Amino acid sequence: ATAKLKESGCRATLLARGGMEPHRGEVMNNARRMGLNIREAWAKDHSFESYLQAIREAAPADIIDVRFQLPSDFLQVVYHAVDGVLANSGREPFGLVGLEAMAAGGIVFTGATGEDYAIPFVNSFVVETADPMEIVGHILYLQDYPEEGARMRRAARVTAHYFTWEAAVENLIAKLENQARVQGALRGEPEPLEEQFDTSKLPPELLPGGPKSQGSHRSGS
Repeated sequence: ATAKLKESGCRATLLARGGMEPHRGEVMNNARRMGLNIREAWAKDHSFESYLQAIREAAPADIIDVRFQLPSDFLQVVYHAVDGVLANSGREPFGLVGLEAMAAGGIVFTGATGEDYAIPFVNSFVVETADPMEIVGHILYLQDYPEEGARMRRAARVTAHYFTWEAAVENLIAKLENQARVQGALRGEPEPLEEQFDTSKLPPELLPGGPKSQGSHRSGS
């Protein structure tokens, strides 16, 4: 997708953090064959200033290969600052990275499996094919309609609120209590997970009968 964006005249930089496995080298070699310029970013120490300086020194480049460990607090800043976070792994049973990026107010490109929280064009983009033009289409959509990107970031944060560990534990307890009632081991009315839920905190698109976004939804697929 980065190569396609470059061909179309768009200035795009992919900030990538690969692993130590051989697959990383394969990805970088493929990128070079596509004519992409790759530079490595090495941090001198474990400070925010050092991380940022390493990225600045690696730019400009089509791909910045981050060669240092990214702590979670710095990742939150990155997720919020970039135009999009590519988290479309087809191997994870649950896409935790995408959810973490949404909690930081990022715009996530997830895969089509394991990301039950992802609602296309509401709180994220769901990549359904291996065609890079699908991602390109979504990027151009955000470029043409920046207000849609701001709206999706707000919706992403609201969604992530319901997938915290605290929320997951409360939901699990409610399920266990319901099974106990079914078996006669527990009596009494269930307590609501959330009391006095304030719908005014939700973005309009998440409300029943909420307004649809203006303009056509462009897709690259």
